[in-house]
Amino acid sequence: MNEPAGTGGTMSMEGIEGLEDRQRVDRWLEESQYLIGRLVPAYLDDRDRMRSRLEMVEQDNERLRIEAAEARREASELRGELEIHRSERASVADSFGAIVEHLAALQRPISDISRRIHSGGEVKV
Repeated sequence: MNEPAGTGGTMSMEGIEGLEDRQRVDRWLEESQYLIGRLVPAYLDDRDRMRSRLEMVEQDNERLRIEAAEARREASELRGELEIHRSERASVADSFGAIVEHLAALQRPISDISRRIHSGGEVKV
């Protein structure tokens, strides 16, 4: 049983191509396993780092939220104190104005006497 010429060569070419395809697939599988073996742990490490970072940021955010609330409370208290001081200052200014008016009223007769003395006029007491 002799095969026709050229058919034996074709079978071996198909066998070689099949073997090359299998080797190519095996190589892809090995490369894929290698890449997955390197990428998955890297992604897991990144995820863990991001979780840690997120926890730190959330803690900082909470701390800043508390500090902001305290600052708002303190600012409110200071505004209240400022209003009290402004009211006291206005009261002191009014009192000082009244004192100046009284002093001016007391000074008028003395000024009148002084002016009459210097002008040579008669001084009535």
